[in-house]
Amino acid sequence: MNNRANDNPQKWLRRIRWFITVFAVGYLYYELFIHHNIRDIANYASDVFGSNPWPLLFVLILMPANWLIESIKWKYLMSSIRPITMWEAIKGILMGVSIGLFTPNGIGEFAGRMVVVPKPHRESSISASIAGSMAQLAITITIGGACVVYFISELVAPNAEVLAIVATSITIVAGFFLYFQMPSIVRKLFNRIQWFKNHQDFLNAFEKFSKRSLLSAYVISLLRYIVFCTQIFVLIYYTVDFDVAMSPMKLFFLIPVFFYVQTLIPTIALGEVGIRGAVLIYLLPQATNTLPILMATTAIWLINIVAPALLGLGISFTQKLKAET
Repeated sequence: MNNRANDNPQKWLRRIRWFITVFAVGYLYYELFIHHNIRDIANYASDVFGSNPWPLLFVLILMPANWLIESIKWKYLMSSIRPITMWEAIKGILMGVSIGLFTPNGIGEFAGRMVVVPKPHRESSISASIAGSMAQLAITITIGGACVVYFISELVAPNAEVLAIVATSITIVAGFFLYFQMPSIVRKLFNRIQWFKNHQDFLNAFEKFSKRSLLSAYVISLLRYIVFCTQIFVLIYYTVDFDVAMSPMKLFFLIPVFFYVQTLIPTIALGEVGIRGAVLIYLLPQATNTLPILMATTAIWLINIVAPALLGLGISFTQKLKAET
């Protein structure tokens, strides 16, 4: 009786996993082959990158840098909780990406990272993941918000460039100082939720992050932010034609606005390609053709999200095989 009772939850868990997998594959097929007609995008990409492959190669080269920087940040934040090796950090990050692919706004990444952490420290390790995500979010919101403020200031008072610069600077400084209040904000916010009240180890772990640790995480997040902003900038600048000449500087300042808007929209990583395309098309109305924009966002999505997720699934599968043998 006990064995059967214990087997039932595992059977249901397997069924749920299969359901999620089938749903995810079906959803992915719809997004790529029906909704966005990836065959047209692939044909266009073949023509564009066949004659000039360097933008795509440049983005591919930056992909490992993107996730290596994230691994370094998580390893650094984990050092105050339970030190992990660089390889464990990389495995945790990649396995997190694979789980985050199926969850809203990538929240499943926390679960993937926990797998490489010993059980006694898993609850506390969530705080390191959240702190790293908050640092990245702070950079995205602060810089993106500053660019939004700058463009709005230019529209409201096109001749008052000093006003636009001052408003932008205030936004950046305010975002920077609010970020350092994160531990106290998190404690006040999470103390209102019963689950977190019952798991004080998680909340106490936030107190271990010094101002220096938070500053280091902020700087590392800024470096990663520059990497993925550069990726999308290179693809858009070298593949999209515009009715009116688009200066590199204006495009570079539009990219943070793009990430800012995307961050505010709740989504699942599987559907990000559609969201990204829609946001960029809206932000770049001067584009003569929307197909290159969809091509660029699809390429970024496949390189930065899907490829690491597949690596993470491979690592997870290998670990399961080792555990069984």
